[in-house]
Amino acid sequence: VAASGAALLVDYGADRAVTITIFSQGESQLAMGLAMFIVGIPVWLVHWRMVQRSLAAVPWEAQALARRIYLYLVLAVSAALAAFGLVSLFRVWLGSETFNGVNLALPLVWGGLWVYHWHVVESQSWTGRTADPVRRLYVYVTSWYGLGMLAVGVGIVLWRALLQAYDSLFATELLISGSPGLWGDATASGLAVAVAGGAFWWWHWHRVVRDDAGSELRQVYLHLFT
Repeated sequence: VAASGAALLVDYGADRAVTITIFSQGESQLAMGLAMFIVGIPVWLVHWRMVQRSLAAVPWEAQALARRIYLYLVLAVSAALAAFGLVSLFRVWLGSETFNGVNLALPLVWGGLWVYHWHVVESQSWTGRTADPVRRLYVYVTSWYGLGMLAVGVGIVLWRALLQAYDSLFATELLISGSPGLWGDATASGLAVAVAGGAFWWWHWHRVVRDDAGSELRQVYLHLFT
C-alpha cells in the first residue's frame, strides 16, 4: 500500500514538473497517494521492526519459511513491476511514447523496493541460503520471463529489419507512400523490451545462480525453456 501510494505521488510530481496545466483528477491522485503512503508506512514500519527485533534475538529466524516467502515474494512482485516500468521509460527515451509520470514512478519506487529487499536478503548469512528452494524459485522464474522478454524484443527488432529489407526489394510502392521505415514504434518497443528483460535475465542468471549447476530446479528451468 505504501509503495503504491509513493508511486502515485511520484507520478503526480513528475506530471506536474513537465506540464503547466494540472487536471482536476490530479488532485484526487495526490490525495489518494498521500492517504495510502501515510497509512501504509507506519503499519509496515511497526511490523517490520517487530520482525527485525525477533531476528536480533533469535538469529535462526532468518531461516524461517514465512520470512523467506515474504522477502522473495516482495522481490518477485517489485521486479515484475519495475521491469514493466523500465520498458515504458525506455520507450519514452526512444521517442515512441509520450512521457507520463507513471513511466518514472514504477521503476523508481518498485526498483527501490527491490534494491532494499535484495540488500536485506544478501545481508543474511546462514548456511544453505544459496540452496534455499524459495530463493531458487524466485531467481529462476525471474530469469525465465527476463529471457522471454529479451527473445521477444530481439524478435521484434529482427522482424522490422527483415520487413524493411523485403519492402525495399519487392514493395517499393510502400516506401513511396510514406512507410515508417526501420525505426518506428514497433522497433523502439522491441528494443525497450529486450533491454529491460535482458538486464533482469543477465543479473539473475549470470550473477545469482551461475554456480547452481546441481539444482533440480535449474534442470526444470532449462528443459522447460527448451
